[in-house]
Amino acid sequence: MRQSFGLNEQSIFFSLSDWAERSLIYLCRTFDSPSKGEDYAEVSPAIHIGFLNFTPFPEVPEFYATHMMLNIRNHHVYSDKFRLSVVDLTKIHLATVEDKEFHIDYWASLFKATTWKEVQMLAEKYADVRDTAETLYELNAKENIRLQCQARDDYNMFQQMKENEIKEAKAQLAEQQEENINLQNANADLKNENADLKIENADLQNANSDLKKTNSDLEKTNSDLEKTNSDLEKTNAEQQARIEQLYAELEKFKNS
Repeated sequence: MRQSFGLNEQSIFFSLSDWAERSLIYLCRTFDSPSKGEDYAEVSPAIHIGFLNFTPFPEVPEFYATHMMLNIRNHHVYSDKFRLSVVDLTKIHLATVEDKEFHIDYWASLFKATTWKEVQMLAEKYADVRDTAETLYELNAKENIRLQCQARDDYNMFQQMKENEIKEAKAQLAEQQEENINLQNANADLKNENADLKIENADLQNANSDLKKTNSDLEKTNSDLEKTNSDLEKTNAEQQARIEQLYAELEKFKNS
């Protein structure tokens, strides 16, 4: 609806993690509809009002909040033609004095009403709610059909979103399980390789022990050979001395 301003209102009664993005899309759609040839400076303001049955930002709970584009350094408002308001129906007790002056808490109570008796009590207590209550009653039959369709669409969208999340979670779980199996197989291979290395190390130690024994035997054999060679050299020296002695005696015998 675009007359003096564009108004977009939505009531959500189940928590949506994408509310911030969703509300921005709705507001942009409302704002982005200037008439052909219309001066941009004359574009009508767009206002989105969300009545929520959950707290969109739990870290900063607030009953009624209005958001606008502004300079983050000096807080100067960029444009007052782009406005997003949120009414948290679960935080009526946080209504400020200004909220109560504009009867925003009354209207929130009207949105929270679940029976026509509650609506009638509000209408009797607050005159500015009475006309709205009567209009709501008259339009209820036709509106129920629209709301049921909208609720069905929202439920289907919400269900699809959850199914996608479950599908993605299952895919991640399957990927993690496959990775875990690969890691287990790799670990088993490493254990087998370690066992083979232990066997190889034991074989090397045995071979080293055999080499040490062989070396010891060779050293003993070498020692025995050295002793035998020494004995042979001694015997050879004795025999050489005996031969020289015999030559001397023979020479002496010839001269006599």
